Amino acid sequence: MTESSRVNMTVAGLATVSTLMAALGHLWWKTDIFEATAFVTAVISIYLLAVESVWGWPFGVVSSGIYVYVFAVGGLPADAGLNLFYVGMLLHGWFVWARKRLPSAPFVISRAGARGWVLAALACAGLSAVHYPIVLAAHGKVPVWDSVLASASYVGQYMQNTKKLENWLLWIVVDLLYCPLYLSRGLYLTAILYVVLAGLAFFGLQKWRHNGVQLPLIDGQGS
Repeated sequence: MTESSRVNMTVAGLATVSTLMAALGHLWWKTDIFEATAFVTAVISIYLLAVESVWGWPFGVVSSGIYVYVFAVGGLPADAGLNLFYVGMLLHGWFVWARKRLPSAPFVISRAGARGWVLAALACAGLSAVHYPIVLAAHGKVPVWDSVLASASYVGQYMQNTKKLENWLLWIVVDLLYCPLYLSRGLYLTAILYVVLAGLAFFGLQKWRHNGVQLPLIDGQGS
């Protein structure tokens, strides 16, 4: 079986399982069709990005676009704004990956390194400072938590767009920390989604390490 066939079969399997989970969410928690669709497309998106398929980006755009609506209707303007920003970031990632698919200039996985982590931490701090008053103005219940996680998500998304191995480490932490936040807001299916996404991020980390010729997670040099 070819790699392409394996990917297609896995996507079909993930689509089936996540659709069943979404259906159960509808039965148990009266989840609407929009949140269920966002759940399914998000799972497919992250898997495809983990196997370095450019088709992960359009699925991500669809998922985040739907979540803009879900959160806006649910009275969560800060989350709606975050996902609107994600749409832009995902379109950027789609453009970057598609543009660099040429054999003459392969887009390879690289490490952020120590310098990259320092820059990521500074970016998170700066973005949190900007994001905090916005969440506060939107009457967010946990503005500090919201701001830090949103800012870490921005940085993680940029690292993914530029194929930095460590993006998956950041996503594992962020996804797991988002779970209790969405549980507290009654978005049970979305909370489950973030547990699934954390698992897919771990898969992505292992896959990218293998594809990047066993790149170590800790490295003193930035790239």
